[in-house]
Amino acid sequence: MTVVRNSRPTSSAPSSAFSSGGLLRAFLATLCWSSSALLIDRLTTGYRLTALEISAWRILLVLPLLAIFLALARRGAVRLRLRDLPWYGAAGTIITLSNVSWAASVQLNQPAAAAALGFSAPAFIALGERVFFKTRLRRIQVCTIVVNLAGCGLASGVSGVAQLLHTPGGFLVGIANGLSFACYTLLNRGHGFRRPRDPFVTLLFIFTVAELGMLLWGLPLEGGRLFHLQLDAAGWALLAAVALGPTLAAYAFFNSSLRLLPATVASLVTTLEPPIVAIAALLLFGRAVSGQQWIGITCIVAAILVMHLSGAPPPPTPPPAPQGWTSPPGGRGATKGDSVSEEHSRTRETRATAGKVCLKIPPSPPRGGRGAVGGRGGTSAVTRPLPRR
Repeated sequence: MTVVRNSRPTSSAPSSAFSSGGLLRAFLATLCWSSSALLIDRLTTGYRLTALEISAWRILLVLPLLAIFLALARRGAVRLRLRDLPWYGAAGTIITLSNVSWAASVQLNQPAAAAALGFSAPAFIALGERVFFKTRLRRIQVCTIVVNLAGCGLASGVSGVAQLLHTPGGFLVGIANGLSFACYTLLNRGHGFRRPRDPFVTLLFIFTVAELGMLLWGLPLEGGRLFHLQLDAAGWALLAAVALGPTLAAYAFFNSSLRLLPATVASLVTTLEPPIVAIAALLLFGRAVSGQQWIGITCIVAAILVMHLSGAPPPPTPPPAPQGWTSPPGGRGATKGDSVSEEHSRTRETRATAGKVCLKIPPSPPRGGRGAVGGRGGTSAVTRPLPRR
C-alpha cells in the first residue's frame, strides 16, 4: 500500500501560513461539489429522478471505476486490514447519513434553508478540533467562522431566522446534515494523520459501505424502481458526470486537502459553494443574483481570506545578545560586561577543551648551590603539558 508521509497534527493554531496546495485541493473539491447542484437540477426536473435514486447511483457508478483504476495503476495498494474495518464502517455510514439527511432537509426546508443549515459544518468542526485535537483558535478566527455562517445564509437566499425555523423537525434535520459532514471531516483528519493511506483505496472501501447503506435504506422505500431508471444517453451522461465530479473527484480532493490543512480551514473553503453556484447560474442560465446574495458572497470570501491571513507567520524575533553583553536599565543599548570572573572562566574552559593540563614542578637546585634561580631565593614554576589521554 502506498504510504504518504505527512506531519503530525499540531496542538495549537498553526503558526505559519496555510499550505497553498491544501487550499487549492479544497477549492477544487468545492468546485466539483458546486457542479452537483446544476447537474442534479437537470436530472430531477428533466428526468424526474428522486434524490434517493441519484444518491444511490452516483456511488454505484463510482465503485467499478475505482476498482478498475486501482487494478491497473496501483495493483499492490489495495489491502484491507482488520483494524481499519471499524473506521471504514463509520466513515461509510456517515456518508450515507449525510446523503439521507440532505435529501430530507431539501424536502422539509426548501433548498435555500437546507444549504444554509448544511453549511453549519465549520462551527461543528472547529468545536470538534478543540475537543479531540486540542486545536486552539484565535479570537479573530472565531469571529471569521461566525461571519462565514452569516454569509452562507445570505448567499443561499435565506431572508431571516424564521425561514430557518420553519419547522422544528426540518431545522434538526438540516443541523444533522452539517453535523454529519463535520463528523466525516474530523474522522478523516484523525485517520489520515495516524495511519496514512492511499486516498483512492480509502474511497473504495468507504463508498462500498456507503452504497450498502443506501441500498438498505432505499430498497424498502422504492423497491425495484431504484434499479430501473428511464434515462436516455444524455441522462446517463449527466448521471456519470455527477459520479465523476461531485462524488469521486470532490471527495478525493477534499480528503487529500485534510493532510495539509486544519479541518476547520478546509471546511471553510467548501463554503464557497453557494457563491460559485450563484455566479455559475448567472453566467450559464441568466439567473439574477440579488444584493443580499452579493453581500453573502462578500462575507464568505472575506472570511476565508482573513482565516488564511490569520495563519501568517509571526514577525521574526531578534537574536539574543552575545555573551558578556548586558542591557543597562533604561533600554539605551547593550554595553560590554566587565566581569573578570566570567573572562577567567571562559579562559579555563578554552584550556580544558584543548586538552592541556598544567602541573607545577619544583625546579632542581642549581649547581652553584644557590637555592634560587637567579639568586633571589624564590621558587620557579616550570609548566609541562600532559599528553592527551
